[in-house]
Amino acid sequence: MEAKTNDCSLLAVENTNLQAKVQELVVALAAKEQEMASQAEHFKATEEKLIEEAVTGFADGFAEALVQAACANPGINVSKCSPFREVVEGKIVSLTAPED
Repeated sequence: MEAKTNDCSLLAVENTNLQAKVQELVVALAAKEQEMASQAEHFKATEEKLIEEAVTGFADGFAEALVQAACANPGINVSKCSPFREVVEGKIVSLTAPED
């Protein structure tokens, strides 16, 4: 009976230690989840900044190309030209949204 009592006491101590370890892991997991959420926010902000920079660069480049075209071809009318237009059947028309 004494041996069983000792075994039970050892199991109780092991259980307590395991419960403490579970608590440590729960806290560590919560910290990692918070870190991942913070990184996701940072990545999203960075992505938005890069997209904005790309759009600005594209628009600036397009405007510069129009200036060059007008310089190389004096008298050319580039007023209908826009990065949001395309040539269809020899005419400049608004871009159509792609169908998904």
